[in-house]
Amino acid sequence: MKLSINDLAYAGFRYHDFCGLPKTCGLEFFYEFGTPAYWDTVLPLMLKDRQNGVSVHGPCVQVNLALDENVRFLEVFLDTFRYAKKIGAEFVVVHTNEALPKEDPFVLRRRVVRKLELLLQLGKEMGVTPVIENVGLRPAGSLLFDREQFLELPQFFPEAGFLLDVGHAQVNGWNLPDTAKALGPRLEGCHLHDNDGTGDQHRYIGNGTIQWSPFFEALKETAPEARLVLEYAQLPTEGMTKHITGLREKYGI
Repeated sequence: MKLSINDLAYAGFRYHDFCGLPKTCGLEFFYEFGTPAYWDTVLPLMLKDRQNGVSVHGPCVQVNLALDENVRFLEVFLDTFRYAKKIGAEFVVVHTNEALPKEDPFVLRRRVVRKLELLLQLGKEMGVTPVIENVGLRPAGSLLFDREQFLELPQFFPEAGFLLDVGHAQVNGWNLPDTAKALGPRLEGCHLHDNDGTGDQHRYIGNGTIQWSPFFEALKETAPEARLVLEYAQLPTEGMTKHITGLREKYGI
């Protein structure tokens, strides 16, 4: 398995902290939170001597695929895909939706599926790999694709890859090992973070209620090549370094 760290906890001027993290871990970064000039400046520093590759988190503020009037989504993703292509990113994370408009959920899902189809085609033409992430939180009223509906998407898109956000799935009551097994080899990545089941808290692994051992065992069995991305809201550099050592020893990842 390929272990990566998301830059969520190290955005802006904290990129210097990221540079001090273990070089054996890859990098995932939120492209829309900086300009191309910013990334051209800081990525060489963050990636210097770093192993295990890089992935890009696609737009989640500028774009909401569930909105009918969001006509700029292709333009925004085109820019993201161009940059991902430039740096040789392994994949680009795509959210199905953000907050939900007050429309029939069936209509919203059809709209999102149509837009995902366009993005997958665009990625294919550009030589970039989009991966579809489960998003939405039942307590917040933003869950558009429940577990059954999300697991139908591989049938709609037989060539697409998927990313399982474990924290989102936990809040929504999904069985984590079974979901990983259902996605199987189509599972190209996971966002790993913990919570207490009530909200998307992005805590570090072990600081919540998720049962991690059965989940990691399921991953090793069905998606051993998946990229595991630690997507924490905060953890200082020295704490992250010790944390990663502990994760590898405890779970063999």
